[in-house]
Amino acid sequence: MARQRLVENKPARPLAVKAPDGMAELLLNVAGALQQDNASGPALVYARLADYLRPDDPDTIYVIAGLLEGDDQNEAAVAAYRRIPLDSDLSWSARRAAAANLAQLKRVPEAAAILEEMAKERADRWDTLMLLGNLWRSEKDFPKAVAAYDRAVTRIGKLEERHWNLLYARGIALERSKQWPRA
Repeated sequence: MARQRLVENKPARPLAVKAPDGMAELLLNVAGALQQDNASGPALVYARLADYLRPDDPDTIYVIAGLLEGDDQNEAAVAAYRRIPLDSDLSWSARRAAAANLAQLKRVPEAAAILEEMAKERADRWDTLMLLGNLWRSEKDFPKAVAAYDRAVTRIGKLEERHWNLLYARGIALERSKQWPRA
């Protein structure tokens, strides 16, 4: 994300403007270290303290949401991901993660709506359409999966080896929807 900010000639995000911001950054770093050591409970405590000191910081919220998701607290994770503002560098990832958590909660229409909205927002990207296809395929709605995968392929244009997983998933959905020649 920092590299993308440089490419877009955006200024670097300041880490700490005031003392509470500095303390929040320290607590968030401790949370990250604990998370790497699989100590999600204490990591969540430190991340929540960072959130208290620096409310509405997208990085902190994203860490909290990830910890909640890792502990299968999907409902709380969705709520946290939704706190991340649309203008944040983390917005795209947060919305994808919120959709995945909604799917885990069997709230498929909500998950699909998020992915569709994202697909409309960024016509240059195909990743959300693949996720949408995966969502429909997991629900065994193969015609909808094929349609989403087809839209993703159209956005890519020239397919390359690195797109094999999209083609493989689409092939499965085509086969399951009995579209043999295309499969």
